[in-house]
Amino acid sequence: MSTETQSTHREPAGVGSVSLVLVVLAGGLAAAWMSAMAAAPLYRWTDENGVTVYSQQPPPGTEATRLTPAPGPSAEESQRAEERLRSLVEQDLDKREEAKRQEQESQEQAELQARRRANCEAARQNLATLESPQIDRVRTAAGEIQALSDETRALYLEEARKVIQENCN
Repeated sequence: MSTETQSTHREPAGVGSVSLVLVVLAGGLAAAWMSAMAAAPLYRWTDENGVTVYSQQPPPGTEATRLTPAPGPSAEESQRAEERLRSLVEQDLDKREEAKRQEQESQEQAELQARRRANCEAARQNLATLESPQIDRVRTAAGEIQALSDETRALYLEEARKVIQENCN
């Protein structure tokens, strides 16, 4: 008999895809902000307290050094990074769909096993009842009481054994 372990952790519907979209949007906003910042001049100087200050506008009369930011990624590098990100998002969605499909299959398998166990138990009870010599009447599937002849008993016994063989392994 196999034992199955199921995770009790359930991710709320849509949380993974929403958080992934937010990460993509945040990355895009950060890239846009960085390119806007790269366009604005940046200066460094030391104030009267000896503190190094960075600003887009130095105070008048202060010796300031204009800083040149390192160039950002090329358009080709940005395109490759975007394609890689899209690929990762698609892979993540595919994995989630596969996990969902496997969970559904596992659930269906568990339900099938439960039905088989119930059928097995019912067939064993029927077999035990039919093998009892004191039983001379049975209730049919339609709910009618029927006299149990030797021939009918043999048919019911055969049917019970068949159900046991199909469901009790």
